Amino acid sequence: MQEVMGWRHFQVRDRQERDGVVFAELVSTCQPDVKVWVNARTLRNRQLWRAGWLSLDEQRELAALEAIATEMAASSVDGNTSSA
Repeated sequence: MQEVMGWRHFQVRDRQERDGVVFAELVSTCQPDVKVWVNARTLRNRQLWRAGWLSLDEQRELAALEAIATEMAASSVDGNTSSA
């Protein structure tokens, strides 16, 4: 996950619908004057957003596990699987 405007933790404060598209206003948990509007559908994308609060160590561990899973998936698609 990447930082948004220097922050990683946001709460949904408001929502608006425009022309059939729902937008969510996200407010930084640590700095409430930092706000951003996003298409609410993007909040379902777990590569961009995750529900809950993770410590930096937990985030690093999760990123490492995701990298391993990605490598394993790529190698199985390429046929480069090996058994011990």
